[in-house]
Amino acid sequence: MAHLNVLLRSTHVIPTASFPHEAYKFRRHTRSKHASAAWNPRRCSAACTVAVSSGNDKQSALTLVAAGHAVPHPDKVSTGGEDAFMVVIDEVGGAAAVADGVTGWNEKGVDPGAYSRALVSAARNSLLESGGVMDVKTLVGAAQESAKVPGSATFVVATLDGLQSRLDVANVGDTGVRVIRNGQVILETPQQQHQFDMPFQLACEAFTTVKYDSAEDAQLFSTQVQAGDWVILGSDGLYDNLFLEQIVSIQARVAKESGSTTDCFSTAQAVARELVERAAEHSKDPRREVPYAAAKAKEEASKPGAFKMPGFMKGKAVGGKLDDITAVAALVVDSATGIEQQTLASAKGLASEVAEQTKKIADAALAANAEKAEKEQRLRDKIKAREMEFQNRMAQEDE
Repeated sequence: MAHLNVLLRSTHVIPTASFPHEAYKFRRHTRSKHASAAWNPRRCSAACTVAVSSGNDKQSALTLVAAGHAVPHPDKVSTGGEDAFMVVIDEVGGAAAVADGVTGWNEKGVDPGAYSRALVSAARNSLLESGGVMDVKTLVGAAQESAKVPGSATFVVATLDGLQSRLDVANVGDTGVRVIRNGQVILETPQQQHQFDMPFQLACEAFTTVKYDSAEDAQLFSTQVQAGDWVILGSDGLYDNLFLEQIVSIQARVAKESGSTTDCFSTAQAVARELVERAAEHSKDPRREVPYAAAKAKEEASKPGAFKMPGFMKGKAVGGKLDDITAVAALVVDSATGIEQQTLASAKGLASEVAEQTKKIADAALAANAEKAEKEQRLRDKIKAREMEFQNRMAQEDE
């Protein structure tokens, strides 16, 4: 894995030296060596839904009925992969998030999956503690602040204000959200990259001397939604192996085949599963035309001195990208229409089960690194105090 120089933005006040491997997201052929004892599924799924009032006092409000599905890179099955996701149950609205751990940390003896799980677990805890009232930018910052574990990850979170019919999204890196209405995409979040294959990413500053990104760098989106809309969250493994029109087609086909108007949770599960399975299938096909292959070919062609192939000789860029692949599929539902209690119970139970599995890994990583994190924070606080003292002294001398 070669060193590359990062293109720094003006907001990054750091030396223009070559970043260590931890700053990169080269994961295509990397094998994770760090097993997580409490997590070993080939596939996992969870759900998010909300309670619906009974009686004649039903107030129209929107809720999310969502399910997540994940398949690890073929070389990372023993660890469960480095992606993580969460969903939150609320009486009105709902939320979901996806984090993708950066594989380059393996070279430092760090399990990248621990940070991604700590991040989504912290986000879920913050939402629950706030009673579901927290804007997405603050939520990203709270999750990053609480995830005191070595590693870094891309991260996307979406929350639904069911009374205002508004979906809010914060994204850092090449994770993302697609909102689909009647076969049309009404929101597609763009990738955030410093340069090709080098996405924006969150990290705990106590474990690195490198300047990472933060909630201040997150892209923020807000859009009005309505009953029947689909919200898809995914890691780059999903979007690198499925074109947008394929995602839309899969969602529409599976939802139609499901045919259930009451068990919307099962439909959401089927959509998430099919998206991930098709992306995984494409990732293993060296002859498959996928978004990542097209983007890589475009990047190579843009380099100085690159051979410019005549138009009549140009072919299609092919080759799937092996990776962890995660998707959360969420259907926006009008609570006034009613949702079966059995559906709610199944969704809530599965969501809690996966959340607990994720939390166990996150808590173990937090405990193992607590002493170092505290020591590093004290040192940073001392340095900041000295800097402030120096600045105050200089200001007094200028007066």
